[in-house]
Parts: sequence; C-alpha cells; structure tokens
Amino acid sequence: MNNYTEISKLLGDLLFEHECVIIPNFGGFVSNPQNTIVRNGKLFLPPSKSVLFNKNLQRNDGLLINYIAERKNISYSEARLNVENFVHELNYRLKEQGSFLIEDIGAFHLQEEAILQFIPDLSKNYLISSYGLSSFSFPELTNSDDPTQVLRKHSDKETVRISINKNFVRKALISIPVMLVLTVIPFKSNINEKQLIDKASILPQITNTKNKEIGDLIEQKTDKKSALFYQEAEANIVEAIEEKTDSIMLIEEPTKPNESIVEPLNITSVQRGNFYIIAGSFTVLKQAENHLEVLRKQGFNPQIISEDKSRYRISIQTFSSKAEANNEISELRTKHKDLSVWLLSK
Repeated sequence: MNNYTEISKLLGDLLFEHECVIIPNFGGFVSNPQNTIVRNGKLFLPPSKSVLFNKNLQRNDGLLINYIAERKNISYSEARLNVENFVHELNYRLKEQGSFLIEDIGAFHLQEEAILQFIPDLSKNYLISSYGLSSFSFPELTNSDDPTQVLRKHSDKETVRISINKNFVRKALISIPVMLVLTVIPFKSNINEKQLIDKASILPQITNTKNKEIGDLIEQKTDKKSALFYQEAEANIVEAIEEKTDSIMLIEEPTKPNESIVEPLNITSVQRGNFYIIAGSFTVLKQAENHLEVLRKQGFNPQIISEDKSRYRISIQTFSSKAEANNEISELRTKHKDLSVWLLSK
C-alpha cells in the first residue's frame, strides 16, 4: 500500500470520530450531520453524516500527523513528511490530470479560473450511530374494498319480522305475581320456626350462668391472645431480633497487596487574563500526550490545558502581556520553521 492510498484510508478513519480533519497546506474536511430523509413518501434513508471541503482550513492542528505517527509507529517528523508528500501528490494530480479521487470521501475537480470543486461520496455514511443501517422502501398501503359494494350487500338483506301473540303476553303477566306469592309464604314460615328454636336454646345457658361471678365468666371466656392489649408477642420479637443480631459477623474487606497508584496527568485549566502560546490542539487525550512528548524532546516545557475536557491544547509558554506573547511567537516561527504555533487569550 503506497503513501497516497494509506493516508486516504486514515483520513476516512478520522472522519468517523471527528467533525473536522485538516490536511495541512491543502484544506479541511468538515462533517455535515443529517436527519432521516424520506423521499417520495416511500424511500427511507437513515441518519447520516456527509462530508464537505473547506480550502481555507490549512493550518496544522496536529490531528492527522499524530494519527499517522501512531498507526504507522513512526516519529512525528516522519509522519509530517508523509503528509507533505501526500499534499504534493494531490497538487500534482490536479495540475496534470485536473482531478483526483480520495476513496470513500469524494472527488476533486479543478475548474476554470483555478476553482477547486469537491463532490462528496454520498454512498459512505460516517455517522457511527447509524452503522449497519441501510435505506429501505415501504410501499404505500392500498384498500381494495369498495365501500359502495359493502353498503349494497347490507341493503340487499331481507328484514325478518317476528310476530308476538298478545294473549300469551297477557297470561304471563298475570301468572308471575301469583307464583311470587306462593314462593314467599312457605319461606317466611320456615324463618319464624328457626327463630323460635334459637331462642329456646339460649334460655338454659342464661339460667346456668346467672349465679356465677362476673370475674369467673371473664376468666373463662377471655382468651389471652384475644385481649385488647397483649405484650408477650412484642417481647418475643425483641428477643428474636437480639438473637439474630448477635449471630451477625462483621467481615472486613481484605486489602489488596502491592496495589499500584497511578498518578493522573496534570491538566491545567485555562485562566482568564493569560495569553498562551499553543503548539497543538486535540480532541483525544492520548494524541495530546504523544505530541507533548515530541515537544519535550525538542527542548520545550509544554503543558496540557483544557476548558471543558472536550479539547486538549498544548501550551509551551504563558504570558500576562499580549505584546510579549506575540513577540515570542515571531521568534519561535523564525527559529523553528516546522513548528506551528498560535496565540490563545482568555
């Protein structure tokens, strides 16, 4: 795999995770999220993230070079040289052929008056949440039943009339009250007999117990567990709880021997009123750490600063005066031709 093909593939990988990927000294790719699209009421397209090109984004932010260095396991300087050769190849193809293609991203065409046109590859979806989703067509539902035919079918049915004999209804109304009276009279007599038997059975009990003392009757009839206040159950519950509590053993969690403590990376918050000289900006902390080591090897004393943990910038110097910071940037650009630095003020 040559350098052109390899970097083209790495550009596509970065577009899955980042909203902007810059090719230094050529331009930048910017993602454009889109919602679900319905065409002609039948074709459904899943949410996607297409790619646009902006030729004004040419400043090196370190994202592409650091990613190439990490994937190819080479130094930052070697990765930067690979990107420069890639840009040279792009310009050569535009000059000689008038166009070139970056696979899965899009095609470039050089039009009249040196206008660069970019046509994105719409078949590639860079939205990770839509991975595996494809477009589908849902046909329009049609109702084959004709409502006029249904009404006609119901209207064709014959009406059936049921004749009722008035004499039969009159006889039924007269016989119902008579049957009710005959049913209630025997039932009432049975109830009266039962009440007399119950009263007769109660009288002997009253005569046998009238000479007994009230205290004896209460002692015989009152059950300890049916009294208004019963304390023994609570005592048993308390004793059971105490017995269960005594049987609980406290087990101390054993400490893990030789457990190493990893010190977190020192990330400085951006302070208002300061002027920072920035030599790199990243959205992934690991990439920022890699570039930090490269700057240390070059003799700088860099530190990572962050505002909201979404972007990590590498500061190599801090000033309280904007004029001093601009003078230092001019000296750095003169001494270090390959170093890309800019000013961050808060």
